[in-house]
Amino acid sequence: MILTILAAAVALSLSVLIHEFGHFLVGKLLGARVLKFSIGLGPKMFAITRNNTEYCLSWIPFGGYVKFAGMEESEGIDNSFVDMGIWKRSLIMVSGPLFNLLFAFLIFCAVIYTFGIGVIKTTTVGKVYPDSPAATAGIVIGDSVISVSGEAVAHWGDIEKAVQESKGRPLELRVMRQGKKYLLRAAPVYNDTFGGWALGLEPAIGTEVGDVMKEGPAYRAGLRPGDILTSVDGKYVSRWDEMVVAIHASPGKKIVIEWLREGQEMSAEVVPKSQIIASGNKAEKVGLIGILMPFGRQRMSLVGSIVEGSFRTWFTLKRIALFVFDLFTRRVSPSLIGGPAAIAQLAGESLRWGPEFFFNFFGFLSVNLFILNLFPLPPLDGGQLVFLAFERVRRKPLSKVSRLIFAQVGFILLVMAMIYVTFNDLMRWSAR
Repeated sequence: MILTILAAAVALSLSVLIHEFGHFLVGKLLGARVLKFSIGLGPKMFAITRNNTEYCLSWIPFGGYVKFAGMEESEGIDNSFVDMGIWKRSLIMVSGPLFNLLFAFLIFCAVIYTFGIGVIKTTTVGKVYPDSPAATAGIVIGDSVISVSGEAVAHWGDIEKAVQESKGRPLELRVMRQGKKYLLRAAPVYNDTFGGWALGLEPAIGTEVGDVMKEGPAYRAGLRPGDILTSVDGKYVSRWDEMVVAIHASPGKKIVIEWLREGQEMSAEVVPKSQIIASGNKAEKVGLIGILMPFGRQRMSLVGSIVEGSFRTWFTLKRIALFVFDLFTRRVSPSLIGGPAAIAQLAGESLRWGPEFFFNFFGFLSVNLFILNLFPLPPLDGGQLVFLAFERVRRKPLSKVSRLIFAQVGFILLVMAMIYVTFNDLMRWSAR
């Protein structure tokens, strides 16, 4: 529990601090009068003044803040915020969210350069969805994909990359089937749930365990990387998807799992942890025991890491934005939204998986903050940008009374949203 809280506090604090630093740096560059920049909140522990700006370290080590002169009205001070041009003020406002996005990009690049990217080593098809482009093209379970549109593939990631880059254009897949080669054509379709292009294929993956979460149900039961699961709750399993279905079906229920370790049969009782996950557009309670499939590692050059980091940032941004859109159009359940407790849980779990997972979570959180802060509610940067847009159209700022009313409405909406996500967190906790 302490580890979970600390992990969440570190991730949130640094993300907020990066956000505020973005406002501070761009404000300074554009000539705004910055009165104070604080690392942390609450009473000052230490402070120093340079060029009319007070830099302080505060006692509460959570985030930070920046204070500009004349945020609401001119205070008779040179370079007050409200006396600056609309475009300068807009750049200062948007710089906080943009720094969160830039920070996420840098994290993803660093993670990819340090750890490489995980790849599913097989190119053999393990599942073909009915009525999918792959099924229509004649691809069957057991086919091994040799090349896609003339480009050789070494692992499943190469296939996925070609599918995403196709943007729906037909692909030529050369496959090996029972010693014979076939050339098949399929056009990917856009999958709204996934947020990308898809052929309707899944790789053939066995039941070898690639990694085990420390102190998770599987770890406590004795499972270790390299073990091969053979049975879940009395059901024989030979494929990863079969095993996942069997474990998902038993949240919070005691089951028996059997596995092989260097030819020796082993078994243990385990209680899968209950967790709410997205299933299509609904929330579903499933069981998890804390294991991952085996991945190969593809090392990346600096340039390759930047390219892959850009793709990961864009993909994360697109997935979150799509979720928000689906949320407002009622295509997904609001019960999928998580609050502080959900963030803490994800932070703790990612840390138990290891540094690569934790820093990827860090990047994911930063992208979330980028989108959240652009919501058009006055307490947020997006709300301030709306005020500036009105000022641009009207050629004069909104009155102080109007800004106050909008700010109060926005604050009430944010409080209501916080209450709702906290309620969701409590429901998840009670369902465990």
